[in-house]
Amino acid sequence: MDLQAGEIVTVTRKWSDTWYYGYTNERVGRFPAKYVTDDLSRIVYVRKRPPYSRFYVRARYDYTPAAEKRMTLIKNEIIEILWILSGNWYEGRSLDGKRKGSVPVTFVREIRNGHDDW
Repeated sequence: MDLQAGEIVTVTRKWSDTWYYGYTNERVGRFPAKYVTDDLSRIVYVRKRPPYSRFYVRARYDYTPAAEKRMTLIKNEIIEILWILSGNWYEGRSLDGKRKGSVPVTFVREIRNGHDDW
């Protein structure tokens, strides 16, 4: 992700020892950890968590992942979203805490004010 000096970036997760994953405005992606700081003395300011840090979604469809780090979904189950990975993926956890992994955004609908308006 391209960053500009003075830009505010929300870090959603640490990708590796040298890379973060996060978002700013409409952009989402990875960027070098050395480009950010909490004290405004370097290139960009980083907020550690998004303002809504966690939210809930309901699975619209069953989903059986092909990749190991992705989470199986059961239609109509509620999932806690821990952070936004990209415009297409969330990191989520089942309410019982037994399953955790990447969740495709198109397979879920956000629950707002206790309703998901299906």
